[in-house]
Amino acid sequence: MKLTILAAAIATLSAATNNIIASRQHPRRLRGASPTGDFLWLTDFHYDAFYDGSLGSSCFCNKASISGTFLNASAADAKEAQCAVEGAANVNPFGKKGCDSSLELIRSVIAAAAKVNPNPAFILVTGDYTRHNTNMFRENSTAIVQEAISTVTELLASHFPSQAKSNQIVHLPSEKFEFDLTPVIGSFGNNDFPLDYGGVAATDGNVSNPYFKLTKATFTAATTAGSAHSAAKRRLLNAHSDSDSFEMGGYTVTAVSPTLSVINLNTIPYSPNYDPTAVSNTTNYADPWAQLNTEQAEETKQVDEDPYNQFKWLESTLQKLEAEGRSAYITGHIPPSLDTYKKTLQWREEYIVKYEEIVMRYISVVKGQLFGHVHKDEWRVHPKATGRAQMPPFLIAGAVTPIYQNNPSFRFVQYNEKDGAIKDWKVYYAELSTASRDMTATLLDASLTTSAKAVTASQPSLTWVEEYNAQEEYGLSQPITNTQLNLLTQRMFTDNTLWETYYRNVQAQWPGETPCVVGTCRVEFLCALQSFSDTKYDECLQTHTDEAHVPAPRVEQKKSTKYVGGKNLRSHAGGSRSLTTDNSSDWN
Repeated sequence: MKLTILAAAIATLSAATNNIIASRQHPRRLRGASPTGDFLWLTDFHYDAFYDGSLGSSCFCNKASISGTFLNASAADAKEAQCAVEGAANVNPFGKKGCDSSLELIRSVIAAAAKVNPNPAFILVTGDYTRHNTNMFRENSTAIVQEAISTVTELLASHFPSQAKSNQIVHLPSEKFEFDLTPVIGSFGNNDFPLDYGGVAATDGNVSNPYFKLTKATFTAATTAGSAHSAAKRRLLNAHSDSDSFEMGGYTVTAVSPTLSVINLNTIPYSPNYDPTAVSNTTNYADPWAQLNTEQAEETKQVDEDPYNQFKWLESTLQKLEAEGRSAYITGHIPPSLDTYKKTLQWREEYIVKYEEIVMRYISVVKGQLFGHVHKDEWRVHPKATGRAQMPPFLIAGAVTPIYQNNPSFRFVQYNEKDGAIKDWKVYYAELSTASRDMTATLLDASLTTSAKAVTASQPSLTWVEEYNAQEEYGLSQPITNTQLNLLTQRMFTDNTLWETYYRNVQAQWPGETPCVVGTCRVEFLCALQSFSDTKYDECLQTHTDEAHVPAPRVEQKKSTKYVGGKNLRSHAGGSRSLTTDNSSDWN
């Protein structure tokens, strides 16, 4: 398979009309104005160029020739026929449970975010640009990953043109901040490594890494590529374009204001799933399935005390920011915590301990910890008894891809521009099941007539609405702290209303999801939110099981979703605040 095949697959995907509910615009503020800023946060796009919305999830919404790489021809044909029957009842050009994101969904979420706020202070993408299972493409996996990163980054560049601010350029001691450019800060996700957690050489962080160098070039080209877009629309600052640290270790520090920086970690080598042996040689990524020889593999499998020298770099960076009187967010893909699904550690425990020790030393600098990977809208907390109560707020954003039973979502985070303290966040989502029903109805109507107009007149669409803002939803005050989030977490053990609200937000209101209120699953989930080791998780389970925090079930209707601006979705459907935007001319 060649990259040209991938490009052809992308070209066959049709542009869809988006119904976007827009709020008032939030232009980026100049210094001296309000101290409040907003940044856009997206995560886990998992763009699949081979997505076919007419097929079912049992074949990953891919034709058998793609998803069934290891099947013989007869088995592949049978599998594709089965998937076609399965998919016919749930045709959806945007995505569906069990499948990754189509190009239409990627376009839709970015266009919706640009409608809500076209001028964010910066854009944060906490990893996984790329579909799952790229490793099955073998020698083409690197090309597919790079194409996904390029596609998403180009769409971001086209929808968020930089806003010139007349020569307001400040040179800082450690880094350059340009007022007239919008930083786009992207993390490596595990699926952004060619072999999913592997396929990248384990270099020492002091020399250029071939794969990181290749990805840096992809980011740079995507933000400056000449196309139908004007040069002004593409003048985005790529956070990695001038960064030696990205080329050497996949991590960066980017100034987003005169007083605030974003430290972007490469979290993949901290995962227990990280496999640095799954790489052929460090100069040719044409065939990453070719393995190292036995001696090299055994040596590389040893746990590195400081992969890519990143902890050393992190501590040095925080020390420098502290000396300059600056604040920082720490971001990355995989969170240093337990997963609420499998209840397993996402980083090796020794790495979590090291990371927390560094953050605690620079607690006055770090104002937030922002991660993705788990596909759910969650947070993590440090209870007071752990001695970590002063840790900065630890937030995890929901995914764009719907593969794990969640609606696609994105968020804007409001922060204090002077000190970086997080003041609020607002989440927007689109209900995929509605788009699916609309699309199926369109196809059924089209089958009753031979008129070409009848087939094309009604295009499927996604309606993006405000799901909640954190201050109103959870009664939070400014600035948002670990202490506040911990108190909410403890309340959820016994407060049914709060627990149900939180759980539905976790899934971005995925229909049919009922939060458990009996048995142990609720306790297990909440203990995972506040545990950073297996031992602490077990202790939490024991404590809350002994206290019998298993409330009686209560049936409550799903809350009404609001239009942006607080209007009720059902009572205002089709109202004047619903904007239909055809962005097809901007997507090519």
